Amino acid sequence: MLEFKEFKILDNGSKSITPIKFSFIDNELNEEYIEFMCEKLNEYEMYLEYDCKGEFNIENKKETIIEMIITFPSRKVPENKKELEEFINRYIMDFSEYYYKVNNFDNLINDNLIAPI
Repeated sequence: MLEFKEFKILDNGSKSITPIKFSFIDNELNEEYIEFMCEKLNEYEMYLEYDCKGEFNIENKKETIIEMIITFPSRKVPENKKELEEFINRYIMDFSEYYYKVNNFDNLINDNLIAPI
């Protein structure tokens, strides 16, 4: 199950773009499934707005850590703390929903409840 761990606004030296790193943990993701998830996570970028870029890293140690770095135009990232929190939560919820759908769809195929596409 995917669990949000933290986010961090990264300093890249540019005033026009703002990268934000989101860290998640999935204790149920096994090594055989990581390659499939890497492929599906990279497809998530098409759900981002046209002027944003997504990048993903998966690290499998004691627990699987998924890092998502989204680079936004700086004008889109709120400076107000409350607005920033809402902005971050929207992306956490959106990614969590996508991740859940990818996992459940693949599980249904593996359980032969639906035919693969």
